[in-house]
Amino acid sequence: MFNQNVSGTVYKLLKVGSFVLTDNYLIGFIHESERTSEPRLGEYVKARVIAVKPDGTLNLSLRGRVHEVLSDDAEMILTYLNSVGGEMPFGDKSEPDAIRAKFGISKAQFKRAIGSLMKARKVTQEHGLITRLNSETPESD
Repeated sequence: MFNQNVSGTVYKLLKVGSFVLTDNYLIGFIHESERTSEPRLGEYVKARVIAVKPDGTLNLSLRGRVHEVLSDDAEMILTYLNSVGGEMPFGDKSEPDAIRAKFGISKAQFKRAIGSLMKARKVTQEHGLITRLNSETPESD
């Protein structure tokens, strides 16, 4: 079942995570680090299996797969760059807490997104600054 998608209903909420009863009547647990927002009690969720424990319970994630969220993260960073004039004081040496506070993603996600933008020649990184390249101009109102 690893990496398969499952659906189910949240039946218990804790500070450290949420418990889900899947459509196949399996128990799943979504750790707080594996969700972008806390689901409500009784909410129907679609999740991905990230581990199957020996007792048959599942560890689940509400976060998308890396290749699915990479373009979303890159788009968010480009939007931020456009809103601040094309240059930001974040880079691969920035503190993880600062990145999470500003963008709501991990430093690893940030670095992957920046890497894909650099490969696509949309941004450049020099002297601790990330700069939007001229071909990526913000839309005028």
